[in-house]
Amino acid sequence: MRLLGTGAAVLALLAASMVVTEGTVARPAMATTAAPPTAATTTSYPIPGDALFVAPTGNDANAGTQAAPLRTAGAAVAKASAGKMTTIVLRAGEYRERLGYVAVPVTLQPYPGEQVWFKGSSVIQPGQWIADGGAWRLDNWNPGSVCRASAPAYDECMNPLHFNDDNPVGGDPQMVFVDGEPLRQVATREEVRAGTFFHDGTADKTYIGADPAGRRVEVTAIKSGMHFFAGADGSIVRGLGFAHYGSSQNQTKEPAAVIAQAKDMVFENNTIIHNAATGLLVNADNIRVNRNAITDNGYLGIQAHRSANLTVEGNRVSRNNTERLGYSAGYNLSGAGMFATRVHNAVVRDNVFEANQGNGLWCDLSCHKLTAVRNLIRGNSRHGLHYKVSGEALLASNVLAGNGVTGLSVLGSNKVRIINNTSVGNGQAIAVQEDSRPTCPGDDDDCPTDAERALGITWDTADTTLMNNVIAADAGTAPLVNTTDNNTAESGRRVGGDGMIPVAQMHHNGYSRELAGTPGTLVQWSRVTGASLHFPSLAEFQAATGRDAGSRYQESSFLVNAPAGDYRLLPGSPAETAGAALPADVAAAIGVPATGQVRLGALAWPGEPLAAEHLRNGSADGASTVPWWTTGAQLAAVDGELRASVADGTAEAVLAQRTAPLVSGRTYTLSFDARASADVAVQVAVQEGDAPYNAALAQDVELEAAAQRFSFPFTATTDTTVAEVAFQLGGKGALTVHLDNVSLVENTWGVSKEPKATEAEALAAAAATGRLVEVLAERGETREVYATPDGSFTSKEHFQPVRVFKDGVWVPLDTTLRKQPDGSIVPGAVPTSLKLSGGGGGPLVTINRAGRPMALTWPTTLPTPWLDGDTAVYPRVLPDVDLRVRAEPEGFSHVLVVKTAQAAKDPRLATIKLGLSAPGLTVRAAEDGTQEAVDEATGAVVYEAPVPIMWDSTPPAAQAMKALGSPETDQPDGNVGADASATQPGDTSKIAAVATTVANGEMTLTPDASLLTGSDTTYPVYIDPMWDTPRASARLMVSSAGWAKYNFTKTEGMGRCPRDYPPSGRYCNGWYEKRLFYRVPTAKFAHKQIISAEFHAEETFATSCRKRIVDIHLATAFGAGSTWNSTKDNWGRRLDSRNVAKGWSSGCPAGDVLFNVTSAMRQAAKEGWSSTTFGLRARDGDDQLAWKRFERNAFVRVHYNSPPPQPKMSQLSSSPGGPCRGPQTPATFNRLPTLFAKNLTDPDNKGVEGEKLKAQFQVKWYAGGVLKTKNLGTVKKMSASGPRRATFSVKVPAGVVPQGTTAHWEVRAYDGRAWSPWSSAGNATACYFLYDARALPEPVITSTAYPPLDPANPGQTPTDGVGKYGAFAITMDARVAKYAWAMNTDPSEGSAKTKTAATESVTAMPTHAGLNTLYVTAWDAANNWSTGTYEFWVAEGKAPKAHWKMDEAAGATQLADSAGAYPATPLGGAQLGVTGALGKAINLNGTGAYAATSGPVLNTAQNLAVSAWVKLPATLPTTHLIVASQAGTKMAGFSLKYDPGDKKWRFFRTQADGSTVGAGTAVSANPARPGVWTHLVGVQDVVAKKLRIYVNGVEGVAAGLGPVWAAGNAFQIGAGLWNGQLGYFVPGRIDDVRAFDRIVTADEVHDLFTIKPVVESKWHLNSATGSPATSPDTGQGVPYPLTLNGAAKITTDWSKVLVQSPAGTPSGALELPGGNNDYASAGGAVIDTRDSFTVSAWVSTPGTPGRVMTVLGLAGSYNSAIAVRYDPAKKRYVVDVPSKDGTGATTATVEHSTFHQGNYGDWDHLALTFDATEGTVTLWVNGNKEAAAGGNLSFRHGTRPFGPIASLQVGRSLAGGGYPAGRAWAGVIDDVWVLRGVASQDLINQLSLPTELGAIPG
Repeated sequence: MRLLGTGAAVLALLAASMVVTEGTVARPAMATTAAPPTAATTTSYPIPGDALFVAPTGNDANAGTQAAPLRTAGAAVAKASAGKMTTIVLRAGEYRERLGYVAVPVTLQPYPGEQVWFKGSSVIQPGQWIADGGAWRLDNWNPGSVCRASAPAYDECMNPLHFNDDNPVGGDPQMVFVDGEPLRQVATREEVRAGTFFHDGTADKTYIGADPAGRRVEVTAIKSGMHFFAGADGSIVRGLGFAHYGSSQNQTKEPAAVIAQAKDMVFENNTIIHNAATGLLVNADNIRVNRNAITDNGYLGIQAHRSANLTVEGNRVSRNNTERLGYSAGYNLSGAGMFATRVHNAVVRDNVFEANQGNGLWCDLSCHKLTAVRNLIRGNSRHGLHYKVSGEALLASNVLAGNGVTGLSVLGSNKVRIINNTSVGNGQAIAVQEDSRPTCPGDDDDCPTDAERALGITWDTADTTLMNNVIAADAGTAPLVNTTDNNTAESGRRVGGDGMIPVAQMHHNGYSRELAGTPGTLVQWSRVTGASLHFPSLAEFQAATGRDAGSRYQESSFLVNAPAGDYRLLPGSPAETAGAALPADVAAAIGVPATGQVRLGALAWPGEPLAAEHLRNGSADGASTVPWWTTGAQLAAVDGELRASVADGTAEAVLAQRTAPLVSGRTYTLSFDARASADVAVQVAVQEGDAPYNAALAQDVELEAAAQRFSFPFTATTDTTVAEVAFQLGGKGALTVHLDNVSLVENTWGVSKEPKATEAEALAAAAATGRLVEVLAERGETREVYATPDGSFTSKEHFQPVRVFKDGVWVPLDTTLRKQPDGSIVPGAVPTSLKLSGGGGGPLVTINRAGRPMALTWPTTLPTPWLDGDTAVYPRVLPDVDLRVRAEPEGFSHVLVVKTAQAAKDPRLATIKLGLSAPGLTVRAAEDGTQEAVDEATGAVVYEAPVPIMWDSTPPAAQAMKALGSPETDQPDGNVGADASATQPGDTSKIAAVATTVANGEMTLTPDASLLTGSDTTYPVYIDPMWDTPRASARLMVSSAGWAKYNFTKTEGMGRCPRDYPPSGRYCNGWYEKRLFYRVPTAKFAHKQIISAEFHAEETFATSCRKRIVDIHLATAFGAGSTWNSTKDNWGRRLDSRNVAKGWSSGCPAGDVLFNVTSAMRQAAKEGWSSTTFGLRARDGDDQLAWKRFERNAFVRVHYNSPPPQPKMSQLSSSPGGPCRGPQTPATFNRLPTLFAKNLTDPDNKGVEGEKLKAQFQVKWYAGGVLKTKNLGTVKKMSASGPRRATFSVKVPAGVVPQGTTAHWEVRAYDGRAWSPWSSAGNATACYFLYDARALPEPVITSTAYPPLDPANPGQTPTDGVGKYGAFAITMDARVAKYAWAMNTDPSEGSAKTKTAATESVTAMPTHAGLNTLYVTAWDAANNWSTGTYEFWVAEGKAPKAHWKMDEAAGATQLADSAGAYPATPLGGAQLGVTGALGKAINLNGTGAYAATSGPVLNTAQNLAVSAWVKLPATLPTTHLIVASQAGTKMAGFSLKYDPGDKKWRFFRTQADGSTVGAGTAVSANPARPGVWTHLVGVQDVVAKKLRIYVNGVEGVAAGLGPVWAAGNAFQIGAGLWNGQLGYFVPGRIDDVRAFDRIVTADEVHDLFTIKPVVESKWHLNSATGSPATSPDTGQGVPYPLTLNGAAKITTDWSKVLVQSPAGTPSGALELPGGNNDYASAGGAVIDTRDSFTVSAWVSTPGTPGRVMTVLGLAGSYNSAIAVRYDPAKKRYVVDVPSKDGTGATTATVEHSTFHQGNYGDWDHLALTFDATEGTVTLWVNGNKEAAAGGNLSFRHGTRPFGPIASLQVGRSLAGGGYPAGRAWAGVIDDVWVLRGVASQDLINQLSLPTELGAIPG
């Protein structure tokens, strides 16, 4: 079935009920709209000859013929005869009437092809409305036929129990519609605004917030449409629409729009919509309800009561209970799509029950023999299919998807067969539970009747069958299958799971989880006695219970794409043949053969597409603006856009639309195009449609004249009946805003099972697959990050570790204890090494964090422990005293369990002394009772302990309590309070602190004697010290009773303990309130754009199902010693609130509560907070019903976007004006310029230049001392996507900048969500210019070789040209005396030539692909100057004519040319397959080995270039060497060579083939370096007559070019021809040789050099040998062993080592104790710091140091060119860059706000890059560069390290001629790399994974 768009026929329901049969029908398509029906179904029923006709133009005095129709249907019914079927045909139109008593058989149908509506409303004319203070009032509105509803009770109209606290007027049946759209009712006159109304039942007044002028306003006036009684048996109602009826929830007052109390009726193809209570009520036998659309009714869609043989087939029942009735009192009174009671032998088949606020399909109170098959039950807020206190049912082949509570729920019902259903994406998949009823004798709601008992209905869950189902997990914590027995132990009626589901009747099911351990419990199995069993795996459940034989489990979906609505099994899935044979009656009911293979899951269901779109009329294609509404603005649909005009002075102006509901926890995307008449920032929000209008998304967007596309993903934080998209336009002055393509869709992104290493790879995969793709580089102990298909990221930040990096792989956290072969006991996987005693002597427990061990020893020999999960129990360490040691995710606790009063008197308990060993640590107790173990070398806290506490086992009181304020029909599930245990105090426990002292190697605990041995103490007593490793994340509970729990375990209470309410209050020991704090690290979000963020915490218990408000606040920091009193002032602004109740019973089950914390995360990102603290507290701290319990495993989910990087000054230019100039030298010109920004990039688009980007330009100047700003607009890129094509330009318009005024301009980039910093931010400047019409006119440049750039033509075709000369004509003013030109750079005056003509001609060559600019500067005699520019597009340069990559394997006999034409042959013993610079290489022996082609490659008399990588021996050769040449007869035409005389590289030519006289020699700037890879390029330019040489991208000394000649023989590699002899053989390696038949430009040389950074040095630090010990350098350059000094050593202790070596190689790391002489050094210039380079290292230190500590330095003779250190004052890493290697140096710094917030505990990965081209130093921490440029953040422009250096120092740095004392690194350093060149983001991401790389990947 498909719901069609607005204005179309609404239901394709006809026999339209398309049913998907698994494996035979194509996948359903996505719906394009979620619009509710606005038209009745179009039908064509036959008309019998004796039919009566009714028409809006008729007259009830007529005969009722077609020619003389009646006016009303009531008149036609009055003419019908008893006992005879009368057909009544209605002509098109609206009938505002009520057929209140139909007792004759009639068929009501429309005329063929026409649409008929019965409406319960009246049209109110505009003149009846009276303007009333911003609203419009209708007086004397008192329709007598509508139920009277008066506040506060409304009890005439409804059962008060149905009230919802969130919607107190939900029971009022009054409704108002404007232009067909319902207004939302509010409770007071003051709340009225656009889109709402208020009905004052006492004064008979109705107020609306929309101006009725020109609108059609309808107000409800009739309570029901049709009511059929006995006598109307067999009546048929078909093809009609019913709307606007004021039906009542009071069952005695016409509770539905259409009521059937006559037998054998048929309802088909009707539309029943927007009625106040129920749509259709069935209360008779043998009724068929087929193919109807029943939607958007206030309470129920369909209600059936005491109806036998009912058939409900092919209907669409959606979005009912719009009034949210029944929420306050538990699900048993909530609304539903269909609600049936005491129906017998009903068939519910092929229906869609979707998005109802309540249950989808609900059968209750002795339903019997229900057959519910082939239904699609999706997106309902509570249970999907709920079968309660009933008997015998077949629930088969249903799809239950995305329902809020349970997909399929059976409660108190017997003989229910659950077969071949698909339950996916629900809060809980399947629940089979026992109700606490029957409580016989009792009324009908408490006990089945005798007649029902005779049918076998017991109201006890038993004889359940569960087979062939697909049972899929949601992302929540609920088990997939839950069995709960709600009977109390005292009742004697508990049967547990064993009694509900027999062994033989649970089998062949398919279970799936997307992630291992989510949820942790696969099956929860209730027991007759004791707590339920929680089985984490299918195998454990099968073994323990014998059930689920033949069932299967997998950690991936069985289904094609359930989030997108495709519920078919994946082709080829084992589930296709995994089902058990079907009983014949089941097969017949489903409609499949009874024989053959059976699939798991649903076999057929309605093919209803998933309605993704929540908004209507988002594209304004017609003239209507409905359903958009405004306040304070004029709205129109013009030219396919929504146009909202706001007058000046309007403070509040809103454009909004109410939408379909949002579901908490689901993600959505809002997107739209927008432009405005002025530059303006407006806010768009997606928020609740009702007060308090909490926003799930609130985003500021900057609009301008050009349309922009905006897109924002977010997660809904609360369930809404109605949501609202609102644009806030007020307070901006006169404004017109244009909107188009406004869309709100639910994201149907699944999770890919194939994570990617880097952000770029994950983004690409997400875009390609439409799924969330995890970024492995971001996976951590407490974090996972996913790339989204829309190009952003979503991060999940946990408050405690959830996984551990162990043996080189991530494994789930596992605190379960295991015995080791040596007898010791260790947990499965925790972040910090933990070892417990296996008994006997030695330490009780040893914890070791980063090589800092601490051990506690029990004073006597320990008994052998027994293991209880995460706890080792040492029995009877003292008489009747057990010692329990529990492994925690962050540490451990050791609890003494004192079992008896006699045991408590043991004097050894009065003072408990434990041996304490903590080498290198100082353990101290603070005044507040907390304890710290502090690293003596760093001052960091390595371990901490909160104030130890003790508690007793005081039980809950057993006295009478006052009852709740109103009845609670639901009973609490399980325990209602926390009992005392070894893990936490009970709510009624007495609690006291334990005094602690540390001295002389002992820790002494002194329990509180009054509690330990008190007369009112209840045993056992628990004494609980615990130790944690401090982390960025933490939790805290504080109690007003005076105690707190730091890093609380399990759950904790919040609010006022409900001592006065049973049964919860029995667990309160005093009148106390609790509050909770959570701290999460947030440094990684610094300067990111936070789109949305939500805090998730599972509420496990509430005092009742009555909702109470819990607030979340931004809070200040807390510590292990924080208390109620010390945190009273910690509460900052309130961020959000939730009115919830979860965990009291199955009516309001436990579940996640989501809070919108976007504003806090935005503040944290903007201000670079290292961590952010949240606080949870009850809104009313004295309200006992606000008591809740929350799980410790909370998390924050953040949707974020990385803004584009700041545009660099080097990317900016103007025409005229030239390159960007600072304030000291502004460009001067006599006409206004065009501004250019070139090659901007977007990090969220794989760094591709300009794929999504736009750029905004603005110009500023001072006038009268006031800064003026003109926004020049946001412009799109000027060409198609691709390398160097992201160029943007805008012309400064005339009349903007005054003449004679120095102005400046700047630019920023926009990626569709976020802006980069302005180009002038940080230590950059704006681009300055002086506009003066009298100034020297700029030169005018033209060229026919290179056509000029056309900014108006984005598709302009580039000209072939890199490496190719072209002619340019330069026309200059008569005053010009001289001129100079340069390509893509500012011409220097020193290169100027005298002007000899008005027009000069120059020959120039573009230097790179994309936009090139020829700059020409002209000077007059007075040295006034101006610069002209000429921009033109150029294609990529011609590929090499030959390219030998040298990647062949050893033994190969030919070197392939990638172009295919010129293979080369290795000769003379040349060795292939050795390690090269870029891959493999050729190794030459220097005596005769080389490679050569069979003939010439290049014409050596023309332009050419040759490039190669070469690595000479560690000692430079003493003979000439030729790397590449092309032979003539006697001489080489050119030689790229090494000269031993000055040890430099040369590019050399001779004058002729037989001559040894040179024709030019270009010489390198610096001598060759031995033992390192060097990149060489030689260029011959016959036009400029120049030879050039480049070494590592640096140009040497060029030479003039003499006569050239063509060498016609072989191209030779590693040798050359000289005077007829082949020689000059290279001893070394050569890689990647390229031969070009054109010039290679300097830009291209740079690109060739930086294709891949060269690993100059690399220390894996796995071993050290010799004396002094050295660790080898395994890089590609000259080896510089790292010498260990002082106490520095290589450790292989696995607890101290993170980076994993390849299999078979021990992993090690450099351990530095922190002394002044404890360091390692590599003597020699490991890198030339004047060129681009990268340094990378892993570093670790436990805790947060209290002193400066140095990671490394690149030392010169007096200072370090680069020093990386930790700054304790700023708690971050800092890079120092001195200006020179001597006295008087100034120091620039670069900082990064992240410290110890990576993915691997105390380890951080650091990478420092220097880009010599840009002069930029950048610090990366854990793969992240901070996004914004600031004074000292992340990166710094215009900063250059000095050079050369003399050594690398690890653990210290040279400063001021010495090594400052007290600054050495204390900790571990590993895997240090030094690379020549700037590492890319991808490479840094690779290096930030803790796995050793042998070489650079790729």
